[in-house]
Amino acid sequence: DEIATNVTKALSIALTGKSGVGAIGTKDIAAYDAFLRGKQLIERRESATMEEGVLLLERAVALDPSFARAWAQLAKAYLSGHEGGFSAVGQRTREEATALAGKAARRAVDLAPVSGFAHAALALYLSMNDQDAEALASANRAVELSPADPDCLITLAGMLRFAGRAHEAILPTRRALALDP
Repeated sequence: DEIATNVTKALSIALTGKSGVGAIGTKDIAAYDAFLRGKQLIERRESATMEEGVLLLERAVALDPSFARAWAQLAKAYLSGHEGGFSAVGQRTREEATALAGKAARRAVDLAPVSGFAHAALALYLSMNDQDAEALASANRAVELSPADPDCLITLAGMLRFAGRAHEAILPTRRALALDP
């Protein structure tokens, strides 16, 4: 019993993340599991796994509606199926997927306003909606909040490239590669 209690406490600490302002974790083990499995499937970027990944992320936020990182990952997942004309995420149109991504990204930022990852998801959504100035501002905010997060750095680099400032994208790209080769 003592070992089980200690394991439960350790898992609770790991799943909750930091406490107080900016906490974006979850205490719900099933939500965390769905998040991890969904994220892994989406990151494969294979048409066969995209819909299952989205469904798992939707399950994660249904189990814990305050799980900000899952909302942000879900926003990115909705958008990932529609980059460059690729539309493998279910039968959603680009417009439907983008609208869902917007709701998910804004929910993530509302839940965790000091999460760089949430702001990076919002930047991607804004970019897909041709709100380039707002997207760049959100990407800059993401890096300001999470300067050591490769996802945030790559998002900023992408926004700089889209803004015609490719030379400025080199530094965040190099920093991202140094953190996650």
